[in-house]
Amino acid sequence: MAKTYAVAGLGYGDEGKGSTVDYLVEKLGAKTVVRYNGGPQAAHHVVRDGKVHCFSHFGSGSFKPGVETYISEHMLVNPLNLETEAEILQKKGVEDICTRTYVEKQCTVITPMQQIVGQMREIMNQYGSCGLGIGETVRDKAAGLEIKIQDISESKSWHSKLNYMWKVKLDQAEQILAECPDDKKISELYDKIADPALIERLEQSYAMLLHKINIVDKKELFGPVVFEGAQGVLLDYDHGFWPHVTKTDTTFDNVYKIVNGSDEVVRIGVMRAYFTRHGNGPFVTEDERLGMAEWHNNLNDWQGKFRIGHLDFVALKYSLDVCGGGDMISLTNMDRIDGTQKVCVAYQYAGNSDIDDFFEYDIKSGKKIISTIKKHEGPDHERQEKLTHLLDESIPIYAECHKDDLIDFIEETLDTKVGIVSFGPEYTDKSLI
Repeated sequence: MAKTYAVAGLGYGDEGKGSTVDYLVEKLGAKTVVRYNGGPQAAHHVVRDGKVHCFSHFGSGSFKPGVETYISEHMLVNPLNLETEAEILQKKGVEDICTRTYVEKQCTVITPMQQIVGQMREIMNQYGSCGLGIGETVRDKAAGLEIKIQDISESKSWHSKLNYMWKVKLDQAEQILAECPDDKKISELYDKIADPALIERLEQSYAMLLHKINIVDKKELFGPVVFEGAQGVLLDYDHGFWPHVTKTDTTFDNVYKIVNGSDEVVRIGVMRAYFTRHGNGPFVTEDERLGMAEWHNNLNDWQGKFRIGHLDFVALKYSLDVCGGGDMISLTNMDRIDGTQKVCVAYQYAGNSDIDDFFEYDIKSGKKIISTIKKHEGPDHERQEKLTHLLDESIPIYAECHKDDLIDFIEETLDTKVGIVSFGPEYTDKSLI
């Protein structure tokens, strides 16, 4: 392997990872994009040469001819969604998208049954799921209920595995329906999973798709390689703010597992010139008055509304700490703040609860002034849920930064160089500095 460039979002997702990957592919001449975490809940919008696509399974450099996608074992795969996305890309001129896609045999499959039951749970709990079965599949895998790509592509018993999965999830769906018998949406979802023809249709679709793409044990990587992360570090399963998290690792850890010490890793954290969050969960600097229109992220049935706020440097420092640091920042959406001369940034919080185990702070005028969110070593989801409540109570302390000084402010505050700046959606709108 040659030098590896790993891309991760430093916020709650939607930072501009896809367009950053597309830029790196063009700038570096990279031939492979590796998906190293998450699943099809990724929604990485890329605009290139008049084409627009929301990349979900495929690498965000796929508009460039010859660039391959390598889906590692650390990514969850929904074969039906993958096939649909491939058909969309083919209509957009990427006719060979399947032949230049490689999927590891050990990838865990998201089935429609898991997606349906996950949606039923979300209707009950309202945690802010994407509704794509990610959490449900991770939960099943931990309990020993899993179908892998290898099972479908090689095993003669995969029909029985699918049927067993259907029976288990149908039983769980019946239990949820029993708890919410009057909920129309839950009843409609139950009717879908209870359809006896579901498995037969699924078997046919899986068999057709897996003959089109490359199923591999491992793929040797050459030349500059771009690793594309999904979601944001502040949504990380162990370090995010419970229960409003994704169920996968959003840090750089999986990148290190894949390269296994064989390559230098350049860690690139992506952030917007302002903060965003899709759906429920703490958002200390949220400010609806900003009123920025969003081109690609809107209200949807599962996540809820798209929220906007000011830059939060307390959260960004925590994100970098969770990642183990970064070598470079990709700063996106700078064009969105062109209409202002000054940018409002939060550099501290004010908190009044018992916060000693969660924050570093000073006492000023009798108030606890928070500078840092403490990273907890090892998973402790109960602790992270307490942290969520404390963040909900925290009040941002703002300062004004002149727009022309923003890059210097970011570099000084985060102790990380801003290496890429983006003033628009296309790779031609970005530059190295």
